[in-house]
Amino acid sequence: ALDPDEFPAADVPVINALRLPDRYLITGKFDSIADFQNRLDRSLANGIKLVQLRIKPDWYRQNSKAFESIVSIAKQACASTGAILMMNVPEEADARVAKIMAVKTLHADSRRLQQLDARPDCEWFSASCHTGKDLDKAQSLGADFVVLSPVQYTTSHPDTEPLGWQRFSAMIDDVNIPVYALGGVDASHVDRAIEAGGQGVAAISAFWS
Repeated sequence: ALDPDEFPAADVPVINALRLPDRYLITGKFDSIADFQNRLDRSLANGIKLVQLRIKPDWYRQNSKAFESIVSIAKQACASTGAILMMNVPEEADARVAKIMAVKTLHADSRRLQQLDARPDCEWFSASCHTGKDLDKAQSLGADFVVLSPVQYTTSHPDTEPLGWQRFSAMIDDVNIPVYALGGVDASHVDRAIEAGGQGVAAISAFWS
């Protein structure tokens, strides 16, 4: 219930950390609109309170007609359970999202993050980070939180060298915004992430049941 606008700017990262949960769902693949809704409903029923709707450009171009239905379902499902919904969609879809979402949010991938010159006009702004440069840029733009990856090996990116928990901790030591560990993690790693200085864990497969 804390309103960041009522506190000094230096308190905002602390307030955000208090408002944010320790698990962050990133939506994954689905076979149909019904499958999407079923997966999201199950995840929310399992206590997820922070959701990133991730729509890849290829899917968007091939399923443009279904896009607005997916966004509307996600908006309604998250609103009914009090979950925060972050939008990670192709830039070409931004205008369509604006027509549906009552509250504007944006999760920027690392490419889009580096292209931004100022914080987007939205209530929640987050970003994907892989390097110290990404973390610095996110902080300079006033991101509310970020994900840092990959912390551990993942089947989706088997050739990418993971950071490991020690390096994850070192990289975020001077970061003054909440950071979620992403990559090869699940709910069992929440305590480990917090011990390393993180907010919690973000995952696709572990939470997209």
